[in-house]
Amino acid sequence: MQRPTLSPALLLLVFPILGIITAALLIMQDQQPPAQLATPQPVTLPAVPPTQNPFANPARLDFTLPALGGGEISLADYDGRPVILNFWATWCVPCERELPAIAEFLREQDTVTVIAVNIGETAEQVQPWLDERDLTNIPVVLDESLNVRDQYGVFSIPVTYGLDAAGVVREQKFGEVTLEDLRAFAEALAS
Repeated sequence: MQRPTLSPALLLLVFPILGIITAALLIMQDQQPPAQLATPQPVTLPAVPPTQNPFANPARLDFTLPALGGGEISLADYDGRPVILNFWATWCVPCERELPAIAEFLREQDTVTVIAVNIGETAEQVQPWLDERDLTNIPVVLDESLNVRDQYGVFSIPVTYGLDAAGVVREQKFGEVTLEDLRAFAEALAS
């Protein structure tokens, strides 16, 4: 009976495979177990100062701005009287749609003052725009520097705030205001 022999080609394949397996086993033996991860320590965050949010601040956010027809208007001029502040601009389409409602509201009552705060535009831009639309009975102030906009936290327009007789924001509407909204503001601010 003849003994089986290994072919030289088979030996050339077997030895390299055995070498790779042996090397892998030796490498795995030399590796140490992973170190334990440290437990994170609690972190104390610094205190965040309060913002000038009109809804969080009960104090009046007073301002004085140039009036469109000349002179100045100050919110303090209306102490003891409810005021509706409307932030707007001529390039704002919803603002253009709401200003006639504001003009009508002013014609039908005299207990609540409305101040239309134009943001970022000049008298030369605003006056002709209002004249073309026959909206001349609305008291307009010019916030060219955007300080009052920032003070009231206005980030998009139109926005309307209802301030009670003490100057505290009690009502707000983000977006286009209607005549019915203005009447509801007046009723809520009177109580």
